[in-house]
Amino acid sequence: MTSTVISDHSIIQFVTSMVALLNPLADFALFLGLTQGRSRAEQKSIGLQAAVAIGVIMLTCLWLGRAILSGIGISIGAFSIAGGGAVGNPDFSRTGS
Repeated sequence: MTSTVISDHSIIQFVTSMVALLNPLADFALFLGLTQGRSRAEQKSIGLQAAVAIGVIMLTCLWLGRAILSGIGISIGAFSIAGGGAVGNPDFSRTGS
């Protein structure tokens, strides 16, 4: 059995990628706007439901993503290129390119 060692660099890269993609500051503002006028208890409940749903989606992608993509005939390379284009496209439009 081989063990996988995760370096500090990999952890930092993962965390910064998640922060960049998930954009917690904008999500927080959106959440407050959408739950405006609700009680604090309702906001906490909605926030917990959203966090659990996002966690389930992310774990499903982590555990089954490669199998799902290969099942529909998409390679990891092609998915990476398409994902880079989708994430990078808004940046290009802001710079006037």
